Amino acid sequence: MKTDRSKNSFDELVAGISSEERKFLLAKLNKNREDSIQILQPLRSEPEDTGTVDVKFKSESIIYKFILWIRSFFMKKTMIELYNDDLIADLASKINKLHPGLLDYKHGFLQSLFYEKLKELKSCADFFKPYFSVVNDSPENFYVFLSTFAAPEITVQINSEADPYTIPFDREPNAELRASLIRRMEVALKNIEPDSRARLYTSVRSLNWLQQFTQLPFLHFIAQFTAVISDSYTCPFYNSRIDIPAFARVLVDAQSVSNEALEALFLYPRRKSGENIRLSDDTEKSMREFLSKAASSFSMIQMFISTVPLGAIGRVVADDYNWQVEQNGGAEDWFIKFREEWKRIFDERWEAWLRDRKKDQLSLVLKKEFGLDDFPELPYRPWAALWGGITFRCELTGGFLAWFAAFQYQKVMQVLNVIILEGVFLNNENRTELSEAVNNFADINQKVSLFVDSLEAQGSIGSVFDKIDNEHSRTLKKQSLIDSVILTAESNVRDYEFRFCDACRSMERVFHGILDEQKQKNYDTLQNLLTIKGRENREFRDKMAETRDILRNARSLLAEIEPLDIPAKAEKLPVAGVASV
Repeated sequence: MKTDRSKNSFDELVAGISSEERKFLLAKLNKNREDSIQILQPLRSEPEDTGTVDVKFKSESIIYKFILWIRSFFMKKTMIELYNDDLIADLASKINKLHPGLLDYKHGFLQSLFYEKLKELKSCADFFKPYFSVVNDSPENFYVFLSTFAAPEITVQINSEADPYTIPFDREPNAELRASLIRRMEVALKNIEPDSRARLYTSVRSLNWLQQFTQLPFLHFIAQFTAVISDSYTCPFYNSRIDIPAFARVLVDAQSVSNEALEALFLYPRRKSGENIRLSDDTEKSMREFLSKAASSFSMIQMFISTVPLGAIGRVVADDYNWQVEQNGGAEDWFIKFREEWKRIFDERWEAWLRDRKKDQLSLVLKKEFGLDDFPELPYRPWAALWGGITFRCELTGGFLAWFAAFQYQKVMQVLNVIILEGVFLNNENRTELSEAVNNFADINQKVSLFVDSLEAQGSIGSVFDKIDNEHSRTLKKQSLIDSVILTAESNVRDYEFRFCDACRSMERVFHGILDEQKQKNYDTLQNLLTIKGRENREFRDKMAETRDILRNARSLLAEIEPLDIPAKAEKLPVAGVASV
């Protein structure tokens, strides 16, 4: 469990995959340009007339204006109203000429071709929508994740200038040290190179557009079409007036989406689900399939934009030549969220550094008192392999208790049993307290050993993980089962730790009365302290002192470990890989 700083960088924290692996993966995907996605471009094929009614009216001939005046006299409409009607009729004629089959202006209907294209468009939105459902949970976190693809140099700079892990563990942490790192990070964010900032903003804006596309009211719009004749779906202009503006606002403002942005969109749900993003053939294959389907979807969107002039149709449907497509926006505050998310990530990183610093200090205690070079792990950790790794919040505590039960318990019990069987207590209540504590101590260590056995593949806990892992699927039911098993196991380990420390505390009090000159009230020594074990008395008294130190050091270490055993948020961040989307 040594701290591996190279794998604890900001880069992996925010991306869930090392920069080297990410670059290699993207290079492989982009090597063959034939396999690359064709980027969507906002093609326009609408009739050219874009002026307002009043402006266009002024440029008309005197004769035409006179005819409009005559018509207005008989039709009880203003000349501008009649002129608007003529412009709309002319626009509808141009639409029918350039894009036949979309609308029937005479009867006021959108036609079946529009309906079919709308359904095709919905299938594209359905493909992308699940990915954005994950992004919506934390858009600011996604912006940071996206930056590792669109502008990785930002993370590299922050990693080199503001990472707490660049500070040696022997340096005392204080508010000034923390503030200086935050200032460096803020300077790095403030001074992002224009090219990097532009690339990241373009990626944010394009994915925001794609998200807006997935949120269009497809079901409502499609439901407005009815089939009067079999397979001939039509929608009255009036019924489409609610949905056309929303569709036009998004589709007329279509954005290009880069491969890097799409790759980030694909990998982000994997990261948030808790599975590892791994550089593997499966990852590469899955991403290629995603990009291929994305390319098909964009081609279909492109076809819709090219063959369905929504701006012009919007004027016809509204019966208003002055009707304009609303300006599309969104994500204008992206950088504020981006910066705030980096501050949050820094706070988690700082807490993780404090935790690892404390672990580093405790490792000296482990080495000195128990001869261990590192924190002992549980022999079996079935949660580590399932779904890329699941958090068990008692790793350190469970590991130390398991090691103690396997390598220290018998040594301690040999001394304790002699004291109980051969010791002559001046205060018999001390014998009773020691006997009860030893019994509890033995029971706890036995339970720890049984718990360790249960983690094996054939054990009651390990078999659950093994079975689910072999089924190669992840469902809510299985997730609920694993959560329940993990929660129970964590609760048991915490109970073992509490009872272990309680038993140690009782035994330490008794040892204090036996060995120390200064006695606490109600605790006294052994009448036969200088004769117990006969010729081995001197050696045995040393063993008693050593046993007390072992119990005291174990209890003290567990007390220090407990707060470290609740992972810092930085370590709890789901690391790449996910539930299938």
